[in-house]
Parts: sequence; C-alpha cells; structure tokens
Amino acid sequence: MKTKNLYSILSIATILALSFALTACGGKKEENKADKKLGKIEIEIPESLQDNPEAVEYIHGMTEVADDYALLVDELYEEVGEYAGMEEEDLKMKDKLKITAATANYALSVGEIMMKWGEYESKRVDMYENLEEDDVEAMKVVWEHLEKRFEQIEEKYQDFE
Repeated sequence: MKTKNLYSILSIATILALSFALTACGGKKEENKADKKLGKIEIEIPESLQDNPEAVEYIHGMTEVADDYALLVDELYEEVGEYAGMEEEDLKMKDKLKITAATANYALSVGEIMMKWGEYESKRVDMYENLEEDDVEAMKVVWEHLEKRFEQIEEKYQDFE
C-alpha cells in the first residue's frame, strides 16, 4: 500500500511540475538579448526553406551566434568605448588596465563564439551540397541579419569614431 501511495504522489507531482512548466513558459518564445539591447530584427525564413528542418535550425542557430558576437562587440564598446581615439600616452594606468581586462575578456569570449561559428560553417558546407541554387541564395538571410546587427552597433556608437 505504501508503494501505491508513493506512486500516486510521484504521478501527481510529475503532472503538476509539467503543468507548471508549460504554463510558466506560456508558449512564448524568450525574447532575444540582442533584440532587447540593440533593437528587434525579425528573422524571416525564406518560404523555400521552411519545410527543411536542417536549414531552419541552421538559420536560427547561426543568427544566434551572430547575435552573441554583436552583443560581445557592444559590451566591449560599453566598457572601453570612451577611450576610442585617445593616444596611449594620454591614458592613466587604471584606464590601461581597464582596456587590457576588457580586451582579454573579449578575446576569451570571441574564441567560444568562433568555435560555434565554425561548427555552423561545417553544417552549412554539408547542407549546401543538398540544396538547390535558389535555396543556397535564400540562406543569405543569415548574413543579412549579421549586417543589420552591425549597422545597429555602428549607429549606437557613432559618436565614438
């Protein structure tokens, strides 16, 4: 009898946990950090690729990598952008240390992003072998996304140039 009660309690707890998880998520897609910080960019999957799960996954994954890189550049600008255009001899020691720490963090983080980028590039090469020329052209949506992100960063930090 104790086993049956334990089984019932575990079943109810599992159902409650799943219900909570589903309602907590609410079916809403989590807003992208880059969209919040730099501005919303809609990702439009070309119609010819919508039935290709591999292409859809690639587009979403690669745009996420591009967003991560854009956020990293944005963070670097936030941390040391005020020093842009300054001569080294005009910087105080604390400024130099701040720049060194920020660029070291950037270098470490960019390495992780480039690893992901490389993985997606391998997927792209494999995938392109099985796509029609029009579909390959449609995949440029990824590069367009990256260009838009950098336009946002350039606009945000235009005063630092």
